[in-house]
Amino acid sequence: MIHDLIPRQGAFFKANLHAHSTVSDGYFTPAQLKELYKAKGYSILAFTDHELLVDHSDLDDADFLTITGMEYAFIEKENYAESRTIELNLFAKDQHNTTQICYKPSYVIHGEKWRAPLVKSVGEHYDRVYTVECIQKVIDEANANGFLVSLNHPGYSMESPEFFGQLDGLFAMEIYNHISFVAGACLTIILQCMRTCCAEVSGCTVLRQTIAIAGIRTVQLTVVTDMADL
Repeated sequence: MIHDLIPRQGAFFKANLHAHSTVSDGYFTPAQLKELYKAKGYSILAFTDHELLVDHSDLDDADFLTITGMEYAFIEKENYAESRTIELNLFAKDQHNTTQICYKPSYVIHGEKWRAPLVKSVGEHYDRVYTVECIQKVIDEANANGFLVSLNHPGYSMESPEFFGQLDGLFAMEIYNHISFVAGACLTIILQCMRTCCAEVSGCTVLRQTIAIAGIRTVQLTVVTDMADL
């Protein structure tokens, strides 16, 4: 017997629950993202910028709803391209809740960094350690403070199912993250970005950021050391 995962009848809304704007490392402003998604038939958009929780409810209208969220990352090593990661989306149940949990300003490294010292937070500044115990503490604190927690792009994280299986309190797991799987097209973007750089340092930065976006973190970084090779 075939069982439907969702009802055959009812009200359905097209939603994206993982999006970055210029608040962190996205290419478009929140207002631009709204218009782009709305033009594609979306009714709901979660803004999940890295490490910053910002209320964008001013963009809501009769046909469009924003969800206040953020992406919270645990990174095993300093070199992101070689590191296992656990990255969580925190969705505020109250759209106007922008009080962050387990926060430390130094983790805000993208986009509108001026927001970092202004963030409302609960508890003491939190230093992250790549352990199940520390990750679980963040999940527990998020649940206790009015957030739903989702595990992002598990394949991209380079972590094992056994590690994920030790985490409790997740309401969802992201089963497909488009840009994490579209590596071929992103290689072209990487080379284009590198060719436009004026110095090796900026080239390295662009490469690391693009790999993080593209989901191809196993690509060797040695090509960056000599920009003449491009």
